[in-house]
Amino acid sequence: QQSPFADLDEIRQRQLEREIGSLLILMCASRAREGLDVQPALAWVEEAERCLGTASPVVRLQKADLFARQGRKAEAKSLREQTKTLTLDSAEDMYLLAHRATIRQEFDKAEPLLRRAILKNPKSYWTWFLLGICSDAQGEDRDAIAAYSTCIALDPTFFGAYFNRGLAFLRDREFSFAQSDFTQVLKRKPNDTKALINRALAWQGVGKYDEAIQDLSQALQQGASTRVYFMRCRARQRNKDSRGAKLDFTRGMRQEPTDEQGWLARGLARIQKNPQGALDDFDQALKLNPRSRAALSNKAYVLTDFLKKPEQAIEVLTQQYRLYPTYAQALSGRGVL
Repeated sequence: QQSPFADLDEIRQRQLEREIGSLLILMCASRAREGLDVQPALAWVEEAERCLGTASPVVRLQKADLFARQGRKAEAKSLREQTKTLTLDSAEDMYLLAHRATIRQEFDKAEPLLRRAILKNPKSYWTWFLLGICSDAQGEDRDAIAAYSTCIALDPTFFGAYFNRGLAFLRDREFSFAQSDFTQVLKRKPNDTKALINRALAWQGVGKYDEAIQDLSQALQQGASTRVYFMRCRARQRNKDSRGAKLDFTRGMRQEPTDEQGWLARGLARIQKNPQGALDDFDQALKLNPRSRAALSNKAYVLTDFLKKPEQAIEVLTQQYRLYPTYAQALSGRGVL
């Protein structure tokens, strides 16, 4: 009813309504995932229905999820059955269904929905961004890089696309491109600890160990986790600073890791002298994230090269291939074994 909306033409008014409806659905999904009271979310989903229309399958599925949370199972089942007869034809609904599938880690279902949505609206930043996330999760690094590059072309101001593309470049061993992306993140978010840590990995990849040590030292000053000591330990080893490397290793071992990246870092730090301990660390990382591509790769590596258990390594690489069927290294490594 206010003039900024009323002054828009009818087509743009409708577009804005659908965007608001999408935002309301995302708010509902977020509240449900956090385990909060669903009553406000029910009010949001009613507003979303006014924006997206009663024929929106996403609205009914979201309402069904909320009803199920309240124990209204019969109503939830009825709404889910109704969605099977609805036509999926709007880019917003396709995006929201893909978002729903992504939350459930059903990336193979999300990706085709996103590609259909892009055909209808090729300039949708968040559709391209979510496509990049799905490609990441399936080990399709080149596709992820392409998706995030499109995001940057659409809006070069948001740091998130640079950060995610930088991670994909790191995995693809394109270290100079990764370094450039994390530098772009730091221009937009000065002193961002995660960007400093990942840029340090990129610096190491191009053999610039002084720069890597500087970034890691700054990250530690900003309160980075214990794993950064192990990362700086490796950088100092490669920079011929054995005394500093030993000191960092000792500091890192004083505390037990608390996250996936911490377990990975400690495993890599002690793989040479304690391969069984490194294997235990990689297993701890997999407990926190059973889809961790890095943990599976490192586990296969330690089983093959240090513990001489190729049969077990084959099982690990088979698991990795099932999770990431387009990840060529899993197939090539298994083929060698």
